[in-house]
Amino acid sequence: MEVTEDNRYIVSGSGDRAIKVFNIAENRFENNFENAHEARINSLALTPDGQFIVSGSEDNSIKIFDRINEKEIYHFKDAHEGIFV
Repeated sequence: MEVTEDNRYIVSGSGDRAIKVFNIAENRFENNFENAHEARINSLALTPDGQFIVSGSEDNSIKIFDRINEKEIYHFKDAHEGIFV
């Protein structure tokens, strides 16, 4: 789970393979990237401006999503061994 620097959004990724963006100020989900990966999401990060979400999954891929425009912009297949510490 990550919180944007302006403390307006919480971004989470989990075993359901989805990335969810919650708008704290408005108390509602704003974005939902369903089936963002083919397996459990184990790592998640936000760029300092909060626009881009970077996720790593047990499917051995890393993806970058544009939170504001609600779309996947990069998919790095076989980017890692799937072992998280």
